[in-house]
Amino acid sequence: MGKLKSLQVLNLANNSFSGPIPVALSHLSNLKYLNLLGNRLSGQIPSELNQLVQLEELDLSVNNLTGSISLFNTQLKNLQTLVLSNNDITGSIPSNFCLRNSNLQQLFLHQNNLS
Repeated sequence: MGKLKSLQVLNLANNSFSGPIPVALSHLSNLKYLNLLGNRLSGQIPSELNQLVQLEELDLSVNNLTGSISLFNTQLKNLQTLVLSNNDITGSIPSNFCLRNSNLQQLFLHQNNLS
């Protein structure tokens, strides 16, 4: 799937995908919308997703994701909506989410283990 360079929208919500989020998704250089909500994805959020610089909306909610938030607003400059709710994410909210030039409009982090 990482070879679909022109792909802008990928919605795989509410399926039975399991295992880690495929790093190959980071090769979808024109992707603006990625929805993996409601699967059985596990492991950490791959830092390679920071390469999706066109991304505007990302929903990884209702999975079994762990670890800290490894997404950086300094690289995802077009990101407007980030939904990571209902996972087992730990750590703190990255300070780069609060930058003055951020385009982030919606941030959903409820039902995790953030501190």
